[in-house]
Amino acid sequence: MVTLLGLSAAAGKAGVVLTNQNSSVTPSTAAVTNWTIGSTNQLDQDSFWYRIGDSPGQSPISDLTPFVSTPTGLSNFAEFTYGSTSGFDVVVKYMLTGSQTGSQSSDLVESIDVSNDGMSSQTFHLFEYTNFNLDSSTTGQTVTITGGNTATDIGDGMEAQTVVSPEPSKYEAANTAASPDLLSHISNASTAYTLQDVASAGPGDGEWAFEWDIKVGCNSSEVISIDKDIQAAATPAVVPEPAVGGIVLLGLGGLFMKRPRRRGGSA
Repeated sequence: MVTLLGLSAAAGKAGVVLTNQNSSVTPSTAAVTNWTIGSTNQLDQDSFWYRIGDSPGQSPISDLTPFVSTPTGLSNFAEFTYGSTSGFDVVVKYMLTGSQTGSQSSDLVESIDVSNDGMSSQTFHLFEYTNFNLDSSTTGQTVTITGGNTATDIGDGMEAQTVVSPEPSKYEAANTAASPDLLSHISNASTAYTLQDVASAGPGDGEWAFEWDIKVGCNSSEVISIDKDIQAAATPAVVPEPAVGGIVLLGLGGLFMKRPRRRGGSA
C-alpha cells in the first residue's frame, strides 16, 4: 500500500499510484494512463478535455494550472485541483476500490466539480475520453453506448463499463483505426468538435467519449459523477463497494456513495 502525503504539482505531473487490494491506478494531472488488476494493465488512457464558450478548439484540463492535494493516510484516493484565469475551477477526485487477490474485478469512481468564479455565466464543454486495453490487448473490442449514460467495452474475456451522471449532452463510440481517430478530434486545439452520438463501434481497438455542455452561472458549480468497473466478461456484474469509512473521513458526504445508476437496473 502506498500512502500519499501532500503531493506537489510536480509529483502530480509525473503521476501518483493509488492502490487497493488487487488493483492499482495511476492518475496524473493530464490523464489516467494505467489501471492494473493483478499483474495486467487494462487501460491505455482516461483523460479530460475542455472548451469554454465559443473557443476554437479543445485543451487538456492540465492546461488549467494544475495543483495536486491528497488526504493524509489514504492510498486509494487522489484529488486534483485546476484553476483558470477564465474564472473556472475544476476539481477531479479519484477513488479506487479493488477486490480480493485473484479476482479480476475493480472499480474506479471519478468526481468532477466545475465552478464558475467569473463575473458572468459561461458554457463549459467537458469531454471525457477513454480507451481501454482489455487484458493488455488493443484488438477485438466492441464498444456500445446505451441509455445515453452507459458505455460498455467488451473484449478478450474482459468487460469494462462506465456509468455517468448527469446524462451527457453528446457521446461517441469509435475505433482507433479510423483516420483521424476520436482522440485526434477531441484534442484539436484549433477546431471545435462536437461528439456525433455514435452508439457502437468495433471490433477493434475501441475508444469512446462523453461530452457535457454545461452552462454554469456566476458563483455556481456543477458536479459530474463517473463510475468505471472492470471484471471478467463471463461473470455476473458484481461492483465492489466503496470504503464508506474512508469516504466519511474525506468529508465527501454522499458524493461517492451516491454513485450513478445504470439505466434499467441498480448500481
